[in-house]
Amino acid sequence: MANATEEELISLIQYPNAVVKATAFHGLVMKGNPQVARIMVDFSQTDETIHLVSGCIGEPMLLSEYCFTNVMWYKMPGGPPSPPPNSAIMKRQRLTENERQLVVTNIKKNKIKAQ
Repeated sequence: MANATEEELISLIQYPNAVVKATAFHGLVMKGNPQVARIMVDFSQTDETIHLVSGCIGEPMLLSEYCFTNVMWYKMPGGPPSPPPNSAIMKRQRLTENERQLVVTNIKKNKIKAQ
């Protein structure tokens, strides 16, 4: 993430593997790329999943939910608390209230569809 250019990371957003997309998104957030909000909204409209592993427990998670909660540090309404926010990310990347609501709505819709 640190060594890739923003152009390389943006091209990796189109890669067919959701883990590569999540990693590229994280790099764009850390670099303060202005396209992050649009990409987050685009991700929320898909049902792509990653396999999130925490300790010895693994579970599928929507790519959009992972990026929203674990990269951008937003909390899903009614969900568990997000990890403590990284203040550098919080200062650089914010979604508007409309974007945030759209992302949450789309994530909820895609979670129901995936069940």
